[in-house]
Amino acid sequence: MSEALTPGFMVVHGNRLEELRGLAVGWMRRYPLAPLENEQVLVQSNGIAQWLKLALAEDPRGDDEGGCGVAAALEVQLPAAFLWRTYRQVLGRDQVPPSSPLDRAPLTWRLMRLLPTLLLQPDFAALRRFLDDDGDLRKRYQLAERLADLYDGYQVYRADWLNDWAAGRELLASLRDGRRPLPESCRWQAQLWRALLDDVGDGGLARSRAGVHRRFLEVMQAATEPPAGLPRRVVIFGLSAIPAQTLEALAALAQFSQVLLCVHNPCRHHWSDIVADQDLLRQNYRRQQRKPSETLEDEPESPERGPEERAQDEEAARFVRAFVSDLDERKREIFVGCVLEQLSVPEVADALGVPLNTAYTRLRSARLEFQSALARFEEKP
Repeated sequence: MSEALTPGFMVVHGNRLEELRGLAVGWMRRYPLAPLENEQVLVQSNGIAQWLKLALAEDPRGDDEGGCGVAAALEVQLPAAFLWRTYRQVLGRDQVPPSSPLDRAPLTWRLMRLLPTLLLQPDFAALRRFLDDDGDLRKRYQLAERLADLYDGYQVYRADWLNDWAAGRELLASLRDGRRPLPESCRWQAQLWRALLDDVGDGGLARSRAGVHRRFLEVMQAATEPPAGLPRRVVIFGLSAIPAQTLEALAALAQFSQVLLCVHNPCRHHWSDIVADQDLLRQNYRRQQRKPSETLEDEPESPERGPEERAQDEEAARFVRAFVSDLDERKREIFVGCVLEQLSVPEVADALGVPLNTAYTRLRSARLEFQSALARFEEKP
């Protein structure tokens, strides 16, 4: 029989995906929904969804393990599709269209039409050179596809950049460097985004994924009663990465729904709290430079690190966290796997399904960016 579910946000970490699956299945078996109520499950791929369904369909065992005996009344979706449907339920179907005019597919064709009208502007010189000798429009279509994918990612991961660009501020904001001017070679991105919003028409920014998301958060923060149509429970399983925008939406839902997030974490400790040996050595060297009368041997041994050492470790961890969060997603996967989790490049390349040479190239580029960022970090007082 269905019981009342306590709303809230539960995050469960585990380094074995099988155990996380067992926990999710056990939770759904122990606290079932009503007979005609669908279970909302968010996954990153059809393979993960099928694997979870097989576990749910297993026969229950006497030791309070196993499955539910049947896998039915499951609504398995990708996070983006679920969130857009939730936006429409909360804000109203008359306020949010079935799909955004700035989604990847319609955006591709909009860019196909707009690009020729912008190429004569000085900041679009690089795009103009690329589209030379494009009689069959193949280059333009390929470029439109890549740009649509880029702006789709910006709407999810860097909505703050798009807000600045829409307001005419050609800036880049980051945790590490604050707000800095957009490089000249990238100014065309801001101009193209403003052209897209003008082409969409009134409320272009508000109809984008980032704009709808902001309105959704405002409504949920002001709500005192659960909006109609919200699921009583949402289970998120098998996602390797979750954008901050998705976490914000799930946290807002947790006011009225029970949200269970199962995080596959292969490390016992959170990777952002790990400080590499070379960083600790560098910090120790700095402390010795500030205390020239003392030597390393004179420093008393202590089983615990002192407040200064812990503060410096936390500062280094914040730097690593900020660097990784600002890194390009494809480089981030390689950097975290090879540098922070100490996996070999072939292992990471195989896990991500990318060619080995591509993995080496991305890792080399990420390390160069890290060295540059570290140099800037060390220059700060």
